Amino acid sequence: MASESNDSSREPLELGGSVWFQAGANTLGGASRIALLAAIGETGSITSAAKAVGISYKGAWDAVDAMNNLAGEPARCAAHGRQGRRHHAHSARRS
Repeated sequence: MASESNDSSREPLELGGSVWFQAGANTLGGASRIALLAAIGETGSITSAAKAVGISYKGAWDAVDAMNNLAGEPARCAAHGRQGRRHHAHSARRS
């Protein structure tokens, strides 16, 4: 049996894990996409959200588009993008 020690130089135990969105068998994204969706919800803008999480607008738009396509349904909220086009963006909450 191992003896217990009060060695203060030991690193504390930590819990780790992963979280991801899934729709049926399709994985929509992990922590980085969750952060993007949260930033879109907070800022109301894909451009501002992309800046907040440190990715390009195109990278953010492609991620949102991929999630929309994999989810098989349109997103809950829409934001107007460049040239007045409507861009659909996921939000962490659906209506």
